[in-house]
Amino acid sequence: MKRILQNRPLQHIIFWITSYIFLLFHFSVSNSILEIDFIYALLFHLSLVPIVYLNLLVLIPSFLSRKRFWMYGPSVLAAAALGILLHIGTFDYLTDWLFSDYYVISFYNYFTLSQYFFTYIILTTLIHLSRGWFRLRESQNRLARLEREQFHTELQALKAQINPHFLFNSLNNLYALSLKQASETPAVILKLSEALRYMIYEAKETKVLLKKEVEYLHNYIELQRLRLSAGTEVRFEVSGEIKDQKIAPLLYIVLVENAFKHGAKAASANPYVHIKLQVEANSISFSIENSKGKIDRIAGTEAGGIGLQNLRRRLSLLYPDKHTLQITDLSNRFRVELEIH
Repeated sequence: MKRILQNRPLQHIIFWITSYIFLLFHFSVSNSILEIDFIYALLFHLSLVPIVYLNLLVLIPSFLSRKRFWMYGPSVLAAAALGILLHIGTFDYLTDWLFSDYYVISFYNYFTLSQYFFTYIILTTLIHLSRGWFRLRESQNRLARLEREQFHTELQALKAQINPHFLFNSLNNLYALSLKQASETPAVILKLSEALRYMIYEAKETKVLLKKEVEYLHNYIELQRLRLSAGTEVRFEVSGEIKDQKIAPLLYIVLVENAFKHGAKAASANPYVHIKLQVEANSISFSIENSKGKIDRIAGTEAGGIGLQNLRRRLSLLYPDKHTLQITDLSNRFRVELEIH
């Protein structure tokens, strides 16, 4: 079937064979098909075929495809009139030369002949338009597949930018603990292992359970506490009921990393990182605020930095018109509010 749809000459051959068989039985006046019926059906097609291809190759491309309908209608009338003239000429002159042993006449009047020609013109026009529609649908489906492939490829690339950064920071923390021979080193290794398991195996999916993402954030925050000074205040509050909601993985980690990088610096007088996650019936609200030192420059409002550019791009791909991202960058604090519907 697919081969037929892609083979235009074969389509035309099938159409005319079907047409010939149909008219052969249509014109037959006896219970059986006679030799004269084969001849009459053949002669009838000698005027039909050129008119059909005049419509397909000239009228449709010149007028219908260019939406010049006011020209296409009269052109079809002229084509039908030309077909009638060809039909009369075929039966009045050509039959005596081709089939001199038979007495063949056209027994249809002008009105009936015009019905045949209009029927074939309209039928072949509809077939032509339907083929164009199927080609358009096929092109749209192919384009949609390419866009989906590009979409998933880009998402994987964006997520891949996150993983090395997190791993690098965590290994630095472990290295510092190992130098001190600290007793909490095994617990840190376990939390890092859980975080990496989530990133490698679960976060590869398009959507993950929200509770898994929250657990991952908890592990990350606990790992970050190891390198904070004693006066740094860190809060992570979760409100609302977490059930089976799903969300794109590794969205919030960009903001959390950014907050710890700038909010926990020793240059800040009272460093802090405050994180809130509020779960509602049809939305998830995430807000994070951190202190800023005098030397901090967090290009939030200009969407600067790879991390925030990464986040904006992923949100536009995953939640088009279904999210709001607000960034407040002041001299002493930096706040981001992200709501996903």
